[in-house]
Amino acid sequence: MSSAELSSSGTTSKLQFAERSGTCDTAFSGESYADVASGSGAIRFYNNTTPADGDNLATSTNDPMSGSNPVIKQDYEEANNFTNSVATIPSGSSGLWDFALVDNSAPAGTTYCFRAVQSGGGTLDTYTVIPEITTAQNLHTRVRGTVRLRVVRFI
Repeated sequence: MSSAELSSSGTTSKLQFAERSGTCDTAFSGESYADVASGSGAIRFYNNTTPADGDNLATSTNDPMSGSNPVIKQDYEEANNFTNSVATIPSGSSGLWDFALVDNSAPAGTTYCFRAVQSGGGTLDTYTVIPEITTAQNLHTRVRGTVRLRVVRFI
């Protein structure tokens, strides 16, 4: 792990997704990632009434853990870009964001991989987990609201 902390607002990132090819791996082998958009795409950001985009996260019993590493809560996000504006992320800790996403037109039973990258498009230094979702089999079901894809690790 890096010995450097990420100072508050020390980075600006964006969320990307890709249809899975094989596995959602940290080498991103076989996937073609694209930015999650607000107004288009099979998977896109969703605008909830509440909480509002940029609101600080509230504690939830469903919050993911990062082993024994501290998890530093950041913001609720309904659009790209995002930053760690809530708090510094110390070395050895993980940042936690909550992204509101919707399955807008994805084929049933399709698995997507997600990653955070620098807003300029460069990848982060290290990825330990690549979150994934699989769309519902029922073509009449629509996923709306908050999807908890929350651990992004800056190490």
